[in-house]
Amino acid sequence: MKGLPPLIFCSLIRCLQPFSVGFPRASVYFPGMSEAHPPSGVSKRPGRLRRWTERLRGEPGGEKSALLNALSSPAVIAVLVLIFGLGATIFAWRTVEIREDRLISERFENVAAQLMSHVERHQRVHEQSLRAGAALVSIINEKNGVELNAAKWRAIYDNLRVAELLPGVQGFGFAEAVTAGNRAEHIARIRQQGYSQYDIRPAGERDFSTPIVYLEPLDSRNQQAHGFDMFSEPERRAVMTRAAETGATAATGRVRLVQESGADLQSGFLLYVPVYRSVGETNSDGVKGALEDLAGFVYSPVRAADFFNAILRQFWPTITQLATIDVFDGAVTTPESLIFETGNRSAGVRNFALQRSHDLFGQTWTVRMSPLPAFVESVDRRARREILIGGLVLSLMAGALAWLVVQRQQQREEAAMRNDMVAREMSHRVKNLLAVIQSIASRTMSGGRTLQDARAIFSDRLSALARAHSALVDGQWSGAPLRGLLEGELAPFGARVSVSGPYVRLNAQMAQNMAMAVHELATNAVKYGALSDNAGIVRIVWRIRQESSGPVFSFSWVETGGPTVVEPQRDGFGQTLLRRLVGSTIGSDPVVEYAPQGFRYSFECPLDRIVGTPAAEAKSA
Repeated sequence: MKGLPPLIFCSLIRCLQPFSVGFPRASVYFPGMSEAHPPSGVSKRPGRLRRWTERLRGEPGGEKSALLNALSSPAVIAVLVLIFGLGATIFAWRTVEIREDRLISERFENVAAQLMSHVERHQRVHEQSLRAGAALVSIINEKNGVELNAAKWRAIYDNLRVAELLPGVQGFGFAEAVTAGNRAEHIARIRQQGYSQYDIRPAGERDFSTPIVYLEPLDSRNQQAHGFDMFSEPERRAVMTRAAETGATAATGRVRLVQESGADLQSGFLLYVPVYRSVGETNSDGVKGALEDLAGFVYSPVRAADFFNAILRQFWPTITQLATIDVFDGAVTTPESLIFETGNRSAGVRNFALQRSHDLFGQTWTVRMSPLPAFVESVDRRARREILIGGLVLSLMAGALAWLVVQRQQQREEAAMRNDMVAREMSHRVKNLLAVIQSIASRTMSGGRTLQDARAIFSDRLSALARAHSALVDGQWSGAPLRGLLEGELAPFGARVSVSGPYVRLNAQMAQNMAMAVHELATNAVKYGALSDNAGIVRIVWRIRQESSGPVFSFSWVETGGPTVVEPQRDGFGQTLLRRLVGSTIGSDPVVEYAPQGFRYSFECPLDRIVGTPAAEAKSA
């Protein structure tokens, strides 16, 4: 990992290099100072960026240049740019996603806070209605000759607008405190008010009872609760005792109301406000004293589902389509403590789920809320998708652009390198050509020839050399076919010269030397050999045979039918050319024979010394 940041940095520098054309290079020296004498404190050692660049370009000072050159290829740099772009895209996408999730969470928390505030307002209105009813009962009890009855209670119910202000509440009632001593008088009094079947339920003698005397609206469901002694049930008794002791509104936990029957069964709870016989005084002598001074309770039975559905409709009519809401009795969220739910809890998005505690007059509720997909989708989340798609497209475009830029830069470098190589090669070839021409001219002018003869010989030899160069140019200096060289040089002699052999492409050096040698052989044959009269012929044959060390090339020039051959007394330039020029290429001296029946010239060498392409390219003519 240590070398990766420099590699990425240098790859980006290489990618941007084509755009830096025409800009001056930065220097660490001040104007007028020599690089050989840097100012004090400036190190002569190459900087880190320069060493990275040397490594990238494969310069002698760099380490692992081959690996870094491979890593700086267009494909690798394009992949690096693509990875960088995708990384930036994913980072931006994730950042926007976190922001959107935070926005959703904040909005949902705001909705939850508003809902809890709405529940608290509803709770205060409910308590105020109960306390107003308790106050009216106390006032009625204080007046001489006035007693509370069903009609007065219905008037209290209507004037307090309970049905309007407390939607979802099952009823609004009064439970009178009855002791064992006045039980019979209580039952007789209530029966005289028109409730002939009234009795305290459940049956049995008890020291203290709180039967439900008045309950509005007196529908069929509430009629089932008329006369029920709530003090006979332990949980209700505990809450009523607490309310009597403190004078505060008190609520039960999850209970089953007496009114519940039939198919639509719901959990419920009750709210109690105590009513004392002594107005304006709070009893603090304990439970016994509180109950002795107690006139009864103004209370409200509540069916949980009806109550919460009414609150939710008031708060937000479509809230149940946007969130799941569960209410539990107590701090533990178990199925047994569940008193209300809006729907399938598994459909909620748990990432944004909230849980809040709520105090209902001394009883703890736990409210759990989860947004549904409809609420999450209500927040505009197109930015995240647009960033992901746009970033992907831009990353691909940046990678493609980086690939094109680096490839173009490499093509420029390769073209410059090729041009330099071509220039060097041309210089080398021109020097070699001038050396050959100089040697031809020097040897042609020697030997006592007249100027006219020397000029003719020199011209013929230059023509042969020119033909060889033309063949090499046609082959882009990669070589020339042997048959083409021979046929081009020997075309004037027609059928008197036969050429036979497989296809062989000579390399540039061998093609040039072979053209000069064939020219000398043909010139000698015309002057002194088989082509000097009308009967002689020349047979040129070359073969390729396979040896254990590899293919071997053999060449022979055989003259027959001409005048008797006489070996020359001295070696001229032609003899030197036939032996040394070709011999320097094949690595051995050719065989030159001056047999009486005709001149012979032959040589053998490994094929790979003379061909311009691998030996496998050799094919039959």
